[in-house]
Amino acid sequence: MKKIRQTVCAVLVFLLSVGFMPAARFAVTADAISSSPVRERLEAFKASYPAGSRWTAEFHGSNQCKGFARMAVYHIFGQTGSGAYRQWSYSGENNVGMVPLGSVRSFTAENVRALLARAAIGDILQFDKPWKHSMIVCGLESDGVWIYDCNAENDCVVHFSKKSFGSWYGKNSAKLTLLRADNYDVGPTYSLGDVNTDGKVNSADARLALRAAAGIGTLTGTQTFLADVNADGEVKSADARLIIRIAARLEPTPEKMIPAA
Repeated sequence: MKKIRQTVCAVLVFLLSVGFMPAARFAVTADAISSSPVRERLEAFKASYPAGSRWTAEFHGSNQCKGFARMAVYHIFGQTGSGAYRQWSYSGENNVGMVPLGSVRSFTAENVRALLARAAIGDILQFDKPWKHSMIVCGLESDGVWIYDCNAENDCVVHFSKKSFGSWYGKNSAKLTLLRADNYDVGPTYSLGDVNTDGKVNSADARLALRAAAGIGTLTGTQTFLADVNADGEVKSADARLIIRIAARLEPTPEKMIPAA
């Protein structure tokens, strides 16, 4: 406890000397559409079709990976305003209620990382022919993406797994496309480190992180994610120090990450 107090005091002294310096924006997507959170709908769907289960049915004329992903999109986002089922084609033509956000044709880690910087939980990733595959985005971390899919190994098994940005090298596909439902309101965006979500990263945010690390303050789920700057799953004094360094422009703004659902 004495060591924690010493760390708190040392960091607070540093906080007071730095002041308030805004940092570049770092987007974190809110997980809501209309009145119902996208995350909650996706979690409910995952509970019905957990990893390791098999899905051999079809949905709206599609089976295997595409039918499974379409079913998930329907569960989360419903039909379009005209009553049509949301769907997409691997050629990118005749999409209904789904908006392409971008594609890459060279699957380098840098290209995939840049594409997924636009992603939000509930978006769809699809590989074009000849190796066609549909996947649901469930989270983004600094070194990879969490995906939820079916039939990736031609066995109709449901998977929830993290793929590194470079793990798709050599896939026999023409391109990788990111799609989003046209009624998905990803909500406000915040900078990583902006714990109090006031639009600035400064000493006030570091104080909140430090109080949580010392056990004398509590954070909401979103605040905890924003405070865990080094993405190690815990809010500690090291995060408070990083927040100050980001505010002082002594550290680069971290890459976008979406907490996995």
